[in-house]
Amino acid sequence: MVTHLASPSSFSEEAINHYRLVVNTLRGMGLKPFLTLHHFTNPVWFPRRDGWARASNIDFFLSFVKKMAHSFKKEVNTWLVINEPLVYIYNGYIEGVWPPGKRSLRDALKALKNMMEAYC
Repeated sequence: MVTHLASPSSFSEEAINHYRLVVNTLRGMGLKPFLTLHHFTNPVWFPRRDGWARASNIDFFLSFVKKMAHSFKKEVNTWLVINEPLVYIYNGYIEGVWPPGKRSLRDALKALKNMMEAYC
């Protein structure tokens, strides 16, 4: 799902409405939507604030999770919080080929810890 915070303090209602249409279209076809909250993408401003490597950023993700849960609670029964966190950590913090584009074992470990904390 790409419906991230448009800025640290706001959500894109346009994006939420887009995904509501997608979800309702799937349901109309007899399919059960499976919603993933983090699938390798983050809002552009998130890595500029050190992304997952900064513990205080967990609150932004939790705000997003709450917003999505509230927005889709009637339409979606199956959720995945974070898709393949180790793939994200490896590509974003070890190889540096995905945003945030760092090559830092220290930041990779911080990011993994923070993702795990956000999940719990």
